[in-house]
This record gives sequence, structure tokens and C-alpha cells, in this order.
Amino acid sequence: MAVLASGMTFYGALGKFSKPMRPRSCSGASRGETWQELCRFARENTEKDALFVVPYTTRTFRWFARRGEVGVWKDIPQDAGGLCEWWERMQDQFYAFDINKPGQTYGRAGSFTQMPKAKIELLKTKYGADYIVRNKHDLKGRHILMKTRNGIEDYELVFENKDFELRRLSDTKREEAAQDQASP
Repeated sequence: MAVLASGMTFYGALGKFSKPMRPRSCSGASRGETWQELCRFARENTEKDALFVVPYTTRTFRWFARRGEVGVWKDIPQDAGGLCEWWERMQDQFYAFDINKPGQTYGRAGSFTQMPKAKIELLKTKYGADYIVRNKHDLKGRHILMKTRNGIEDYELVFENKDFELRRLSDTKREEAAQDQASP
């Protein structure tokens, strides 16, 4: 009887662990269907080599969208050179130009809502970013209102749901292709 009970316990535990693990999205509004909806749209409607600027709290964009990111806070390299490059990308994405003003954390607290256009342009030119994902909520899940024009709304809105916006930063790839075709 004890063997049967332990076998049933083992089988029950095996059932729990035999299912494939589902990756967690991230905190706040980045959990659930709206996050996966955004990722699905990106996967089905953007170039395979497109590069995205994603919010600070995201961890699963690359899994669900199958697209590259400029950098993710959670993906810390283990070698010195990689760590330095990663840190520079984090600074460029999530912090202000002036490192003497640590309160200016555009990406971390404001989810790119208050990021100056010059900062967005830096990500576009330095890293070749094609799209930016804006989380409409802060880290505590509160809706963020765009109180002042900062430049993010100047970029083409290509997708939106109740929690996220996806904006195209440029048509550089299309422009380059057109220039290549026009060149003799």
C-alpha cells in the first residue's frame, strides 16, 4: 500500500513538472494577454532583423516576439567586455544624459513616456533601433499620462492596446533599399 501511495505521489509530482515551463513576462502591465498581443504583432508585422527598445521591466520580448532588443536589464553578461557594453546600453536606454541627475530615470520609472527625443534619436543612431515599446503604466501599475510633449508621439504608432504602444523609429531600412535601387 505504501508503494502504491508513493507511486501516486510521484506520478502527481511528475505531472506538475512534465508540462513545458511558460516564461514569465514581467511586472506590472507587462503580464498576460496584452503583452503577448504586442509580441505577436511584432513577430508577425515587423522585419525579422528589427531591433526594439523595450521597457525596463520586460524579460520575454525576445521569446515571444522573436525579435532583437537593444538591451535588457535582466540579461547581464558574465565577461568583463560584455558587462561594460551591457552597462553602457542600460545607461543609454534607462538613464538621463546627465549622470549627475540620478532622478532622471526615463525608462525605469516613466517607461519611456518622458524620454526626450534626443535620447530616442541616440538609441536609433547608436544601436540601430527600429521600434520602441512604451508601457502605458508605471512600475506600480498606475496609468501614465503624457502631460508634456517629449517627442515619442512624433514617431509612427504602428500598434496599440490598453497597456502598450509600439512606435516605428524610422524607415531607414526601406530608405537604404530605395537608395540602393536608385544608385547606378
